[in-house]
Amino acid sequence: DWMARADVCAAIGFAYGEVRLYEPACEWLDRALRSGSGDCPVRAAEQHANFQVRLAAQAWTALQGRAGEGAPAQREARRAELAERIESALFQLDAINTRAPTVERLVLLGSACKRLAWVQQGRPRVEALLNMAQYYREAHDFDPDEDVYAFVNWAIACCVAAGSIACSRARRR
Repeated sequence: DWMARADVCAAIGFAYGEVRLYEPACEWLDRALRSGSGDCPVRAAEQHANFQVRLAAQAWTALQGRAGEGAPAQREARRAELAERIESALFQLDAINTRAPTVERLVLLGSACKRLAWVQQGRPRVEALLNMAQYYREAHDFDPDEDVYAFVNWAIACCVAAGSIACSRARRR
């Protein structure tokens, strides 16, 4: 019975996440979120979404490694599926952040947008970069003395987004 408690499942999920085993981490965090016994920390929902994003990014990396394999239509379908998984996790994180914003949640949102931008193409990529910049800027503004991580990622997102916009304008000419 104790292995079905939310707090125990969450602890196991966090441990798997620490060693970057995101699939079992997600399974245990999902068990924690669905459990009717014990206390489930909000962090379980945050990290479940974060690990879902990371799993999608890992899948995209694997797909990139097999660039010449498979039909372009299948590859595009897989890319769209991975983008949708990341967007779903973004929605979950944003719901928590809307209720109670923290630097950690804003950074997780920025990180998810960064990975979404990597998977997306064209206008959706620029939109993801702009959202990434917004979340990292909000994290930096939340506590500018905290550390430079949010600031650096905000600056990078702005530069890459500006470059993407300039490139798309040049292509239209």
